[in-house]
Amino acid sequence: MVPQAVISAAAVVNAASGKAGPIAPGELVVLYGTNLGPAQ
Repeated sequence: MVPQAVISAAAVVNAASGKAGPIAPGELVVLYGTNLGPAQ
C-alpha cells in the first residue's frame, strides 16, 4: 500500500522568500509535506 501525500495550505510557500500567502499564476512555489517522494 502506498501512503498518501499530506500537504497543508500553509506548506505552500513562495520559492524565493519562503513566505506563505496568495499565489500568482506562474509563481515558483515550494511544497512541504510528508510522503511526497519515492519510498526509500
